[in-house]
Amino acid sequence: MQPVALAGRVDENLPTFDRDETLTLLLDQSPELAEALAGVERARCDVALQHAERVPNIEVEAWIKNDATASDSLVDVGVGLPLPLFNRNQGNIAKSQAELIAARREVERVELDLKSRFATSFWQYTNARRQVDAYRTTILPNAKASLELVIAGRREGEFGYLTLLTAQRTYSNDSLEYLANLQEFWARAIELDGLLLTGGLEKVE
Repeated sequence: MQPVALAGRVDENLPTFDRDETLTLLLDQSPELAEALAGVERARCDVALQHAERVPNIEVEAWIKNDATASDSLVDVGVGLPLPLFNRNQGNIAKSQAELIAARREVERVELDLKSRFATSFWQYTNARRQVDAYRTTILPNAKASLELVIAGRREGEFGYLTLLTAQRTYSNDSLEYLANLQEFWARAIELDGLLLTGGLEKVE
């Protein structure tokens, strides 16, 4: 297959994120935080269940017997009711309450972790954006203008071949650095837009 140009440009339509709005959206919609909050609800339901099981269940049984000799039918009824004199499910209640506290602490941990990762990711995004803007508005135009002047001077015999190679290498290196900064910018932008969820396409060992 012959190489063809891709549609669009990597340096067009660069997304912009507001720090406060992006952080608020992250804390509102993060699946990681939603999972931790669901853990709190499960723990709360378990606490309610263990409290409810302090009251024992009443068991009722009935038997119908037929005495063929006396031609009589007998009905026996049995009622079972445990008396929780010493066991009122205190152990399970204490365990469920401890798990509820742990689930709430997990929510706090996940929230702090999200904020920490967000701070790092947003700083990387901001730094990459500054670098992209600097290369696009100043560094690359200056390198291109310098290369064009050297090419024109080369035609007039004002510059040697080594000067031309140096100008070409400078422009090439600046272009590669510009693309590297664009790659870093898009990686951080996608990370922020994706609620800091990364690694979903990585191979599981």
